[in-house]
Amino acid sequence: MFRDSIGGFHNLLFLGRFSFYSHSQQLVGNHSYTVTFPKGQLPPVKGFWSLTMYNPEHFFKPNALKRYALGTKNKSLQYNPDGGLTIFLGNKSPGKEK
Repeated sequence: MFRDSIGGFHNLLFLGRFSFYSHSQQLVGNHSYTVTFPKGQLPPVKGFWSLTMYNPEHFFKPNALKRYALGTKNKSLQYNPDGGLTIFLGNKSPGKEK
């Protein structure tokens, strides 16, 4: 977290980065992954949150959809029947319904 230079101490930004998943295995581009937020447990923010994919040089990861981030600014996110949200990550489409 750090203090922004415009709004003062009350506007904080958390920059998180992960390259491993729950079994301490490194994320690799030829696998598919999911991130699931149970109902009512989206990241607790007053502004917005996003999940962004970067390449090893820390630039946006090129992809066929030209989509580089998903989060609160995406109004077309499809929630699960139980009210949770699952985000699919990978180099292949999980299907048009997802």
